[in-house]
Amino acid sequence: MLLLGAHIPAKNGIAGTPLMAGELGCGTFQLFTSNNLQWKTREITSEEAGLFRRNMKKAGIKKAFSHAKYLVNLASPDRDILKKSIDAMIAEINAANSLGLSFSVMHPGSGKGKSPANTVKTIARSIDSVFSAAAPGSARLLLETTAGAGNQAGASFEELAGIISASKHQEKLGVCLDTAHIFAAGYDIRDEKSYKATMKAFVKAIGFKKLMAMHLNDSKGPLGSKIDRHAHIGEGQIGKEAFRLIMRDERLSGKVKVIETPKEGGLGLDRVNLTLLRSFVRG
Repeated sequence: MLLLGAHIPAKNGIAGTPLMAGELGCGTFQLFTSNNLQWKTREITSEEAGLFRRNMKKAGIKKAFSHAKYLVNLASPDRDILKKSIDAMIAEINAANSLGLSFSVMHPGSGKGKSPANTVKTIARSIDSVFSAAAPGSARLLLETTAGAGNQAGASFEELAGIISASKHQEKLGVCLDTAHIFAAGYDIRDEKSYKATMKAFVKAIGFKKLMAMHLNDSKGPLGSKIDRHAHIGEGQIGKEAFRLIMRDERLSGKVKVIETPKEGGLGLDRVNLTLLRSFVRG
């Protein structure tokens, strides 16, 4: 089974998400462990975690992962926001370990006008605080590539590499590459030549060993626009060829890949996008 899936909403509870993913034929999936737009977090009960793990086996899914709250900003110059962000990530890592998730993906954050060097150091220190306080476990933290709007860190591969190298917990860190975000940040992948150049730049700065997940999304904004708006596969500014190249790239065959495409009307369009991506492997 391909390690390909979608972001699955937990409307009926976290424990039911593996079954929903299984119905879509997913080999992996992403979820929120709590409301992504609220600071409030909740502890995963042992009963809930046990049912989640049983449903993972029932659905035949070996790997799943979470996405941290959108509110999290580990570079915030506001002390209150920074503390809330660190506390939220401690809870996220603990939840991931409780559920047996491979890792949690997060947007690195924004220094809100601080220098890039200061922002990188603040994020690294914040990550160290998270892992120092979180309960022991195997869950890792993946830094997601960003579109670069609003002084977001992570719009360049070198910046993500800098955060990792500045942390005391490098072995716990990895990267999630979002196709829409890197395109909006200026990395072209629309044809074989540009795709190879972008992947070469990624390998030089970070390396495939640290690439542990991918978000496969088309982009509504043009190249370098810094506009973070996702589109259905092949219906945005990136186009189908980039995703065909990704799905056929043997170096990426063992990396988990999920779509975060628009969900108008539920999960029906997820099935369409996933079917299209699977077809790129075969033909």
